[in-house]
Amino acid sequence: MRDKIKQYLLAGYPAIWIQDWEEDRICKDLQRVAKEGKGGGIKLNYLEWSCTKGFVDPSESKVHKEVTDPIAALQYVASSNSPRQTLYVFKNLHFFLENPNSKHMIVQLIKDLIPIAKKTERHLIFVSSQVNLPQELTKDITFLQFDLPDANVLDSVLYDVLSSVAISKYNINLDRKKPEEKTELINAAIKKMDVSDEDRYRLVQAALGLTCSEAENAFALTWVDNKSFTSPEAIEFVQKIKTQFINSSGLLQYIPPKFSLDDIGGLDELKKWLIMYAKAFSKEAADFGLAIPKGVICTGQPGTGKSTAANATSAAWRIPLLRFDIGQIFGSLLGETEQKLRTVLRTAEALAPCILQIEEIEKSLAGISSGNSTDGGTTSRVGATLLTWMQEKTKPVFVFATANDISKLDSALVRKGRFDEIFFIDLPTLEERKAIFKIHIGKRGRNPEKFDLDSLARHSEGYGGAEIESAVEASLWAAFNENKRDLTTEDILHALASTKPVSITKKETILAIRAWAEGRARNASSVATQVSTEDLEDKYNNLRKIAN
Repeated sequence: MRDKIKQYLLAGYPAIWIQDWEEDRICKDLQRVAKEGKGGGIKLNYLEWSCTKGFVDPSESKVHKEVTDPIAALQYVASSNSPRQTLYVFKNLHFFLENPNSKHMIVQLIKDLIPIAKKTERHLIFVSSQVNLPQELTKDITFLQFDLPDANVLDSVLYDVLSSVAISKYNINLDRKKPEEKTELINAAIKKMDVSDEDRYRLVQAALGLTCSEAENAFALTWVDNKSFTSPEAIEFVQKIKTQFINSSGLLQYIPPKFSLDDIGGLDELKKWLIMYAKAFSKEAADFGLAIPKGVICTGQPGTGKSTAANATSAAWRIPLLRFDIGQIFGSLLGETEQKLRTVLRTAEALAPCILQIEEIEKSLAGISSGNSTDGGTTSRVGATLLTWMQEKTKPVFVFATANDISKLDSALVRKGRFDEIFFIDLPTLEERKAIFKIHIGKRGRNPEKFDLDSLARHSEGYGGAEIESAVEASLWAAFNENKRDLTTEDILHALASTKPVSITKKETILAIRAWAEGRARNASSVATQVSTEDLEDKYNNLRKIAN
């Protein structure tokens, strides 16, 4: 990061805005940049501004200029009294840019400062976790966003935590010790804790996607809770903490694996494809020269197993699943939506290899082509950013998108190159329904062989996997409420009859999806026979007669 900032300073960039959650880490790096100089041995003065202290010189631990008002602070930088060849770092100025009472004055002061900064080498660096630049400043300020800490950085964080624990655990006295002696004593103590390189690697991998401060807290809390850095519970604990951090952002949700491929009835072609790519993210595959798969889209009516397939993929490939609700990133402020999208993509890449699940992608990106006329172009920009990222990403992030009505998506999104494959999941066939009943009855502690699976499959034509599961669950509740008697085939038939399937209520939608998928998508099942929608109403009425 420091090298990149130096390049901008050498090129004479007067104003840079850095977005990062770790303000202190960025400021320490900026202090080093100022100390090392931007080239030719020219060192820079360094001053940090905050609304609580004004301008502070961290090297001297004292206030340089007690001016806490942002307008007055910018005026000071422009004055002849402020030191030249200085890196002025403003922390969290975005709060004041969002205030209509101060925004116009701050914007104009920054614009007035640009030519002054170029002549006097007074570089303006703005640091904040959020960036909502007014349109008037987008051409004057260079925006930088750095990746979340990589494995090497997090390993350094872990080493610091290990050192602290080792010093406390073995009562190591480092007073009057030379630096090399301190390092030797600490390393020897860490070795006594039996923390191997493999243990450190696994802990760091578990923490990928966290900031340095989050990782430090996670490692420290792991020791407090487990008194170990080597047990499987320690790894799981770090992963659990990471889940909490990711979920708290409101942009991504970590979904733990709940299903395996064996929990999916039918869809043999989709499962075969997923098994083929199970080792796609391994070093072995990379050494063999294999490209990393980009992703898949699964389309079909609701309740046919699309989301379950995404979860089962996470279990089969043993990589984390992140659910991304695109609708959550749209905001009212200019640039807010694009900023949130960049945060999501950065987090996903930091957690790579992982699966990024985008549910009902057509609901959020259906307006890619018409976004300019409906929402000021926000949807178009989000779609363009996502498309570019999917095309050019080099990190192993597999996109698993689902769509109920894929015909609403722009052709640019579904063409080859964005996704490796588009799978169409139709209504389950007779044999697939039989397999689905067997799975869900067995998962509830009953022996499927004691039920008439053929009858259940025959009378559930037109029902999706989710509807079949719901019927099994409802019938179990009925049996429970009748003196906890045994579940029967008739109970399940009665539960099926009490709910009309979506294939009847939205028949036209299914036909439209089938029409689109013909020749455009790969069938997720090898069985070519489709469930006819023509006489489903009659069959449903017949089921109700049998059940009653």
